[in-house]
Amino acid sequence: MKNKSRFYATVSTSCLMALSLACGASAQDAKNVDEEGGLEIDEIIVIGTKASLKRARDIERASDVWKNVIAADDIGNFPDQNVAESLQRLPGLSIQRDEGEGRNVIIRGLSPAFNNVTINGVRIGAAGENTDTDFISLDIVPSDLLNGIEVSKTSTPDMDGDAIAGTINLKTLSAFDRKGNSFNLRAEASYNERAEKVSPKFSGNMTRLFDTGAGEDTLGIALTVNWSEREIRLDDLRVSRSSGPDLRAFDLGDGLFYRPEEVDQRIEIGTRTRYGGTASIEYRPNEDNRYYINLTGSRLDDEDTRVQQEWEIRRANKSSEIKVIGPNTGVFDDVDLEKQIFFKDTTNKVYSVSFGGENTIDNIDLSYQADYSKNIFRNPLGTRGRFRERDELVFYSGTDETVIINATPDTADFSRKKSGVDITDPSKFAFDNILVDNSTSEDEIYSARIDAKWNFEVSDLSAYIKTGVKFRSRDKFTDKDQLDLNPRDFGFTETLADVGTFDPDNTNLNNFVLIPNLPASKDLFIRARDAMLAAGGGFNANNINDDFTIEEDILAAYIMGSVDLSSKFSVIAGARLERTKLDSLGTMTETLRTCDDPTCATTTNTQIGQGVVTESSEYTDVLPSIHFRYEPTDDLIFRLAFTKAVKRPAFEESRPNISIVTEELDDGTFTKGLIGGNPNLETLRANQIDFLVSWYPTKDIAVTGGIFYKDISDFIVEGALVGDGVALSGFPIGDGTQNGGFDSVKTFFNGPKAQLIGFELSYFQAFNFIPGIFVNANMTWTDSESRLPDIRPDEVLTLPDQPDFIGNFSVGYERDGLTFRVSGNYVGEKLETVSSDPALDEIRQSRFSVDIGARYKINDMFSVYFDAINVNEAKDVRVFRNGDNAPRLFERVEDYGRTFQLGVRASF
Repeated sequence: MKNKSRFYATVSTSCLMALSLACGASAQDAKNVDEEGGLEIDEIIVIGTKASLKRARDIERASDVWKNVIAADDIGNFPDQNVAESLQRLPGLSIQRDEGEGRNVIIRGLSPAFNNVTINGVRIGAAGENTDTDFISLDIVPSDLLNGIEVSKTSTPDMDGDAIAGTINLKTLSAFDRKGNSFNLRAEASYNERAEKVSPKFSGNMTRLFDTGAGEDTLGIALTVNWSEREIRLDDLRVSRSSGPDLRAFDLGDGLFYRPEEVDQRIEIGTRTRYGGTASIEYRPNEDNRYYINLTGSRLDDEDTRVQQEWEIRRANKSSEIKVIGPNTGVFDDVDLEKQIFFKDTTNKVYSVSFGGENTIDNIDLSYQADYSKNIFRNPLGTRGRFRERDELVFYSGTDETVIINATPDTADFSRKKSGVDITDPSKFAFDNILVDNSTSEDEIYSARIDAKWNFEVSDLSAYIKTGVKFRSRDKFTDKDQLDLNPRDFGFTETLADVGTFDPDNTNLNNFVLIPNLPASKDLFIRARDAMLAAGGGFNANNINDDFTIEEDILAAYIMGSVDLSSKFSVIAGARLERTKLDSLGTMTETLRTCDDPTCATTTNTQIGQGVVTESSEYTDVLPSIHFRYEPTDDLIFRLAFTKAVKRPAFEESRPNISIVTEELDDGTFTKGLIGGNPNLETLRANQIDFLVSWYPTKDIAVTGGIFYKDISDFIVEGALVGDGVALSGFPIGDGTQNGGFDSVKTFFNGPKAQLIGFELSYFQAFNFIPGIFVNANMTWTDSESRLPDIRPDEVLTLPDQPDFIGNFSVGYERDGLTFRVSGNYVGEKLETVSSDPALDEIRQSRFSVDIGARYKINDMFSVYFDAINVNEAKDVRVFRNGDNAPRLFERVEDYGRTFQLGVRASF
């Protein structure tokens, strides 16, 4: 109650301040209000980059909520491959990358799971490579399919209540957007320095208006299509383990430092093919009636080859095997070197359909919509094969971005436990493992809503009351089958020498040599896979911890009202009620890995436990909000909002799945690790305050600045517990025996409370005294505090995924058909995963990238463009904090180089 009292006391104080401003204002002519409560915007013909930026500012200005917009033409003015990359240009937004492409969007430093993503208002589910997430990967949606993007950072009661970070609405093309018939084509070729291949891209759209018996231009049809093929090639360096801690601690008397248990060097090679299309049919017989059907579809085919070299340093766990050790350096004996190739062809499809209408009957506005969306991911028979050489002597030296690692035969400096090892001899690498993943994930959403709005006047000032109901039903399941066997048990005795090798060029990975020949390896792996599946009768699924089913039903109702208290001051207030019902089903498995010989050179995996876990819950949330809008002059707008929102636990977080792995070590002792979800998580709730000031001194200048505050209870964080941290969270701690407690636990926890405060500033100006020059820039500063008594009880931490600073700038020149623009994007450092040992915290280091683009309009029909992407070759770097006696150590480093693209556009 104390926290609620403080929040509402702050609300009351801020309301008095807003009312004081209103009372001191002079009169102004009343403005017309559109269907969303914003100002009506006269029709604007968008021509060129500056005009597109101005159009976006006009839409933001008209909105009653804190909104950022990318207008239609500006989506194509940046060198962005997909929607996620377009969104990183907006204030307070950053992205997570994968394989060199933007994938997930972070608003104000909050996880992508805090966002709502809709296409024309249709909620989109999630299915993908990470089959347990519940937010869509936006790399599946080509930016060419869209006619605009809107990000609402505050919400009114008629919007879904589970958007603490914001709502991202992707708007497709309508025939009525262009007020006539149109036809556009785009062709592009791009070149990535690492891939050293040309990637094609084609897109087109058309609009057509028809006359009907109801009148001229009353029926509109709009179509868009897109096809692209992008060649992927990047270096990927990781520290990783399939179970247990990624690092091992040492102390030589000067403080703790850590070494990696495994070093994983990868080259990702692939072809990403996208197909997409949208269709819109609208019928507007008159100004009071509108009916529509919208269809969208997008597909991403990813033909991926992962070339992997893995050094299993964890095997050097005896004092006799650790020859030299120091902070981020050492010489280790009994290390295995693995050469792995992973072949997989995945497909991700998303489609949606919505139909509805809007009618005005006297002073009542009715709107209604029914919609359906589905996201499907398939990874059929993804196959990884392994060649392995054992018992090597390895030198290692690491930093926050790279590693120097190599192995040599016996030397005079160190005695070997095994003689004759030579990593330059392919015949020493035995073909000893086949792993097959056969994955499916589907996320299906049905929803329907109806809204009614009664418009009236109070003392000649506009007002309305709006109410509505909405039902949303969501079903998601994932199914993952596995095959994990030794092909030598089925008669496959090949070595690396039998398939041949090559040394990849154009890579920054150290000592990345003798890689299996790709075509020959693929042929061998598929023959071994098929023989093993036939002999074993199918998959040996020894860990089904990725399988789960979750059903979520939400019934919502709201009431809200708006009134103009004067020609300058308006208020929107109301509340939303959401009733949530959740049913989930998952599995618990326990696996024992035992030594087959005294040195654990070979192990046997035995599933010793399995069970079905079911969970159900129901709860109700009441979400009040109040919004103030104040315009003391024509060029100044104040907005103030007090809202409450929720964030239900993500499916990844709440899935009732637990995997326990007990592993026998060389000395006969055991370690035990637990990984899984937490179905007992509480729903996160947030009280929020947003205050925004927008200043438009001229038609060529727009400046906005605002403060936002979030008071969060029961926030959710992924925690990695080791040592005493295991016992601190209530888990029994390991004692070295098979039936003892846990040495490591990785799951999700509720924190009791967190606060986030931030400031956003956005600036646009077209300089008249320097003809052609324009600037568009924004920055967001945030600070947060959270406590995690189950993980680190005595510390105040920042919220995971929350950078302290995000900034974008764009400086351009546009005149006589030529546009040139230099753009920069900066994302500050952020904490990603919290461990009970601070040294094991995972941190994403700051990143700054620069893009350059040029466009030239040849005539009214044709234009050409050139883009250089990531010209400063920025990397994506994640690190471990490491001990006090050691510098940071890389956790993952992605290096994907520069990309250049050349294209032409035609408009008819």
